[in-house]
Order: sequence, then structure tokens, then C-alpha cells
Amino acid sequence: TVADKRIRIDSPLYEATLKPEFGLTQLGFQDPQTRSFFRVHQPKKHGDDLSGIRTDVVRVNSSRAPVRGLEVGSFGPGLRVVLPVSHDGRHVGTVDAGASMQRIFTDLGEEFGFEFALGIDRHVFENARRKADPQNDIVQGDLVFYEVRGERARAAAGLPLPREGEFVRERIDGHRVMRTVVPLADWSGREIGSILLVKDVEAALAAADAGALRAAGLIVLMLAAVMVLIAVLLR
Repeated sequence: TVADKRIRIDSPLYEATLKPEFGLTQLGFQDPQTRSFFRVHQPKKHGDDLSGIRTDVVRVNSSRAPVRGLEVGSFGPGLRVVLPVSHDGRHVGTVDAGASMQRIFTDLGEEFGFEFALGIDRHVFENARRKADPQNDIVQGDLVFYEVRGERARAAAGLPLPREGEFVRERIDGHRVMRTVVPLADWSGREIGSILLVKDVEAALAAADAGALRAAGLIVLMLAAVMVLIAVLLR
């Protein structure tokens, strides 16, 4: 069958190269009606209608133009590229490649020494048919923090969020921390959530008072630079 041929051709490439080296978490093909034709990462699941949950695939099937950016699916948001596919000049569907946001923020957090919490609007998750995870989700109003790295970030996710562009310094679990938020927008420009960045500044501010003020200013500059870097990466 066509699916068996695709498994033999695509699966080794995906498992040996695309997944470990490029961080792809999904690779799939859809027909012109936005039905799943073949998922390389989940070959036994196909034929389901994606039109209600994958607006990026619907757009590409309609416009025949590529779409790149964030899209929220049933497993959460991902960085995705959807491209039109044609054969002999005829549109035959789309190919969809996706990577995890968590990997990007984990790498950035380790590089710059901050913790983070990824939050998505509850209504966006509901439209994507994502199932709630009561054991891990932290709900604050309409925002669902579904991925949290670090104990300070977990505690901060339950507090009122800073305003966009604001840097809040406070004590959490006996540690002085600084936190700020970066708004998240999907491929269409629609705001879908926020990233909470938390930096433990206890060690930096434990110096003399004059040095502590300077250290706080440097930490704000570093977090501002990280915010710009995140915006660039997501684009």
C-alpha cells in the first residue's frame, strides 16, 4: 500500500536524522481536504479530519502558500512549517513538519540560567481539543501553564503576572527572583498565551548594596536581551 511504501521511505530518515539532529517531533502529509494522509511519527493513525484544529493546514490548502510559525495542536503548541505539495502542476495536499518549543526554551534556560513556564489561553487549548492535565497544569484565569521548568517558575506561575515589558523583583521561597513575561502569538499573529521567565538573582544581589543595584540593572538587560532573542527564534 501507499502507507507501507511511505513507512519504508520516510520512517528511517525521520528516526535517524530529522528527529535527533533537527529536533522534529512530527512530520505528516495531508490531502487537499485537510484529512491526515500519513503521519511519519505516528503511522498507524490517519484519515482523521484536521480542518477543525489545524487552521495552518487549512490555509495552505486554500492559498497554496507556505505557513510558518506557532500552531496549537492536541498535544500543545509547536513550531511548524506547512508547505503545499503538487504533482504534475496539480495541488495534492500539504506536508507538515513540527518541532517542540520546550527544547528551545530548555536550551536557552540552561545557557542564560533562567526558569520558565509556557502558558496558553484556555480557549485556544479547547479549540485544539487538548485534554487538561490536572496534575501538571497551573491555571491562572484563562491562562494554562502546561510546561514549567524549575521550582521558582512553578511558584511564580501561580502569582499575578507582570505586565508586558515589566520586570518584577520579589521573594519566592526565600530567594530573590526577577520575572517578566513574553507574549506568544501564533502564525497568523493572534496572541495565544505568554512565556513567564524567572531568574533567581539571590547570588547576584548578595553583594554590597552599590554592587547589587548594578547587578540588578545587568540582570534586567540580560532578560530583555533574552526576550528579544525568543521573539526572533519564534519568527
